[in-house]
Amino acid sequence: MGLQLVPIAQRMMDELDLIALRASEIQQLQSGSLRMAVPEVMACTLMPPILTILNDTHPAIAIKLLDTPLTNIPVEVARGAVELGIGPERSSDPSVERTFLCSVPICLVCATSHRAARRNSIKWSELRDEKWIYYPSTFSKQIQAALGQLDIPRLPDDATIVERLTTALALAGQGGGVTTAPKYADALHKDFQVRFVPLVEPQISSVLYVYKRHGHTLSPPALKFLELLSNESRLAGDIAPRP
Repeated sequence: MGLQLVPIAQRMMDELDLIALRASEIQQLQSGSLRMAVPEVMACTLMPPILTILNDTHPAIAIKLLDTPLTNIPVEVARGAVELGIGPERSSDPSVERTFLCSVPICLVCATSHRAARRNSIKWSELRDEKWIYYPSTFSKQIQAALGQLDIPRLPDDATIVERLTTALALAGQGGGVTTAPKYADALHKDFQVRFVPLVEPQISSVLYVYKRHGHTLSPPALKFLELLSNESRLAGDIAPRP
C-alpha cells in the first residue's frame, strides 16, 4: 500500500513545485525591469503596441528600449547594457548567443501613385525597369539573388543610395524609385505615402533572432515580452514557439 502511494505523493510534490514556480513568476512580473535593444524602425513600429500591452498588464515593470543600428544590437547585449536584443543575423562576441525568433516577409515599397500600388502582390520579374533606392539592409543575400535573376547588378548606375530605411521610404513616397522593407514597417505607410506590396516568385523573408548573453536565463518580464511579440500579426512569417 505504501509503495502505491509513492507516485501519488511525487505527483503532488511536482504540482506544488509548479505552483510555487508560477507564483514566483507572477511576483516577478509585479516588479523588475525589461532592458532590450532593437533596430530603429522596429522600435517605432512594432514595439509601441506590444510595450503598451505590457505596461497595461504589468505596470510595475520598468522598460528600457534602446533603439540602435543593427550592428550595435549584439554589442549592447555583450556589454550588459540590455538583457536581450532583437535583430537580424549579425556577427557577435562569443559571449552572446542567438536563437531564431521569426521570419518577416519582405515587401516592395512604392509611392501610392505607382503602377504596383494597387496590386495584391508583384513578381520580381515585373521590376526589371524600376529605379531602385538602396539602404544598407537592402543588401541581403536573398534580395541580391532575386535581383541577379533579373540581370540587375548589385548597384545599378541609376540607383539612389541612402543610409537609413526611413530616408528610403520618404524618397519612394515622392516617386524617387522603389525599395524593399520588412512587413512590420508598413506602420509608416501613411506618414510616407507609400504602399507595401508583397513580393513573390521568389518570396523572401528577413530572419530575426533573439540575442542574449551565453548561459543567461531570461527574466520573467523578458519572457513575457517575447510571448507578446510572438503573437504580433505583422511578423506573419514562421515564428518560433515560446516556452
